[in-house]
Amino acid sequence: MSAENGIQLNPTDRAILKYLREGRCTPYYLSDQTNYTRGNVTSRLSRLVDQGYVMKVHKGLYELVEQVGSGGC
Repeated sequence: MSAENGIQLNPTDRAILKYLREGRCTPYYLSDQTNYTRGNVTSRLSRLVDQGYVMKVHKGLYELVEQVGSGGC
């Protein structure tokens, strides 16, 4: 597992973050793209929300939280 900002990220976390860098995603979409179970993806999304990496913007819709001071597009 790698540590990003001192938080342990597993392969599922890294895959989720990769897709969220492209835009908002649902657990179903992430599960389909990564071949992880929807339950696993949902569990990891909840953890990523708690850790401040991801924000739940609507029921079943998540987006990456922009880092403070990061450059925009």
